[in-house]
Amino acid sequence: MSTAPSTTLDYGDVRKLFLKGFLGFLVITALLATLAILTNLFGDYQERILGTSAVITVTSILALSCAAYLERNPSNHFGLVGIASSVLAATLAIIAMWAEIQASDYIKVMLTAFVPAVGCALAFLLLLAPLDARYAWAQTASTSSITVLGVMLTAMIWGDFQAAWYLDALAVMWIVVGLATLAIPIMMKLSTGEPNAPVRLTLTHIEGDHFRDAAGRRFRVESLDGNEDPFPDQD
Repeated sequence: MSTAPSTTLDYGDVRKLFLKGFLGFLVITALLATLAILTNLFGDYQERILGTSAVITVTSILALSCAAYLERNPSNHFGLVGIASSVLAATLAIIAMWAEIQASDYIKVMLTAFVPAVGCALAFLLLLAPLDARYAWAQTASTSSITVLGVMLTAMIWGDFQAAWYLDALAVMWIVVGLATLAIPIMMKLSTGEPNAPVRLTLTHIEGDHFRDAAGRRFRVESLDGNEDPFPDQD
C-alpha cells in the first residue's frame, strides 16, 4: 500500500503562530509604554510604534478566531478569507500610520478590509459554540445578520448612504448582531449535549496505522473486523 504525502495545512500551527505573535506584540507594547512613562519621552515616533503594536495585536485576535474555526473545520477554507482580510487590514493601517496617508480612497480601502476581518472573526467565534440541534438556527441567523451588516457598512463606506431609513436599518442590524452575540453563549449553557449526535473526526494518514488530526494529535487506527491493514483495497 502506498500513500501520497499529505499537503493538508495544519491550522493548529497557524493558530499557534498568531498566539505567539499576539503575545510578542503585547510584550513590546508594554515595554514601550513603560519606557515612555519613565523617560517622559512620548513623541510621534513612540505613538507610531505603539499604534503599530496595537494594530497587530487586534488583527492577531481577529485572525485567531478564524484559525480556530479552520482548526475545527479543516475542510472549510472560508476561514482563510478572515485571516487574509486581517493581514490586509493590518498592513494597510500600518502603512497609513507610518506614511501619514490621508487619501480618502486609501482610507476607504483600509476600512473595507477591516469589515470582513471583524465580521468573519465574530461569525466564526459564534459558530464554534457547541449548541444542541434545537438552537442551530441561532448560528445560521447570526452568520446571516453579520453578513448583512457587513454589506451595509461597506456600502456606507463607499456610497452616500445618509438617509434616515438607511441609518435606522443599520441600527436594527447592529441590535440583531448584538443580540446574537449575547444569546448564543447563553444557548450554549442551556445545551445539554446530544449523546447520539455524530462527531466528525478528520484524520490525515501518516504511515501504517498512524494518523494525525488538524491539531497535530496522533492516532492509531485499528480495524474492528480483524483486518491488519486498515486499507485493504488500496495499493
